[in-house]
Amino acid sequence: MNLYRTVCLIAYMVFILQAGFSQQVIHVSLDEYIESVDFDRLRQEYGKFKEIPAEYEKPVLVALSYYPELKDIRIRVVLRDKKSPLLTRPELFSALFRQPHKRTYLIVISRDTEKYLKHIEFSKLNLNAQIGVLGHELTHVVDFSQRGSLGLLGISWGNLSSKWIDRFEFETDRKTIDHGLGFQLLAWSNAVRDHMIIKSYSGVDDFSVEDLQNMEKTGRERYMKPATIIRIMQSHPLYEDLMFTIGNQ
Repeated sequence: MNLYRTVCLIAYMVFILQAGFSQQVIHVSLDEYIESVDFDRLRQEYGKFKEIPAEYEKPVLVALSYYPELKDIRIRVVLRDKKSPLLTRPELFSALFRQPHKRTYLIVISRDTEKYLKHIEFSKLNLNAQIGVLGHELTHVVDFSQRGSLGLLGISWGNLSSKWIDRFEFETDRKTIDHGLGFQLLAWSNAVRDHMIIKSYSGVDDFSVEDLQNMEKTGRERYMKPATIIRIMQSHPLYEDLMFTIGNQ
């Protein structure tokens, strides 16, 4: 084993020991994977303090299994009519008056979004992409649960800056890859670009021809492009020996 592979292996083991992940990277057919999942175990281990719509229990539980640090965090996954296909935030009372680990966090899945976003509504995505975008939202929960009230206020202020949002969402994607859901995030990124026929995606609030053209000219990247996700996975110890499956995703 050469020095590079030895360093990668050590880094990988440290990563696993620190995070305590019990799941492996999903890189096989999702149909095969789901058939092998013990959902009774996932409900007991990761479903505590969680409110999950019955129709989306499987992708939510699978995504949660990659975030053991959220086992004791209260999360409500709710269905509402919203412009954004998905959004995540702390409940208002929790954000103001409770300690971060005692807050309740909302992940809102839209049942009826804007016409131009219909093709990327959660219900229209395949299972791989559903788990990928849920991973992104759960990464937000991890971030929020590590911030006090002033930290959450800092996020509110940061949202006034496009550059700040670019960095925030890009790093959220990177942390989702770190959690082992790189292939699923790639499926989500591909779904957005394939269904909306775009190269860059800056979110529902900034979606306009002018904004997309500006992103292409300046090289801005708010949500990772497929090529960026692949590049990061290729040099990531979690995915080092798995990238041969990339053509099947």
